[in-house]
Amino acid sequence: MRIDAKSTLGGYPVLQVRKLVRALNNRLYWDSKTVQAVFSVELRKADDLVRALEASGLAKIRRGKGPKAWTTTPACAIIRFGFRGQADHAYNSRNRIVPPSGTNRSC
Repeated sequence: MRIDAKSTLGGYPVLQVRKLVRALNNRLYWDSKTVQAVFSVELRKADDLVRALEASGLAKIRRGKGPKAWTTTPACAIIRFGFRGQADHAYNSRNRIVPPSGTNRSC
């Protein structure tokens, strides 16, 4: 795997976030309390991390009625399994994962 160990997401090292994403992928839906329990942080920090995951395209909010919940997106495979190569994906200015130029792939 080629994940830059020095990079961060939501103020946390991406390697720790990868462990969180692996745990969340085993759940159909999850909320901030789930992140709090899995990541061992305060609820406010868990909320911030959920917003960072959503802003980066790694999580999306569940549609429908009921309590607020999220699900992981296919883009999580990049963090979950690592980059296949240095040029496979990059981050744009909003920290969203984008495919290399000249391709029409989506994450």
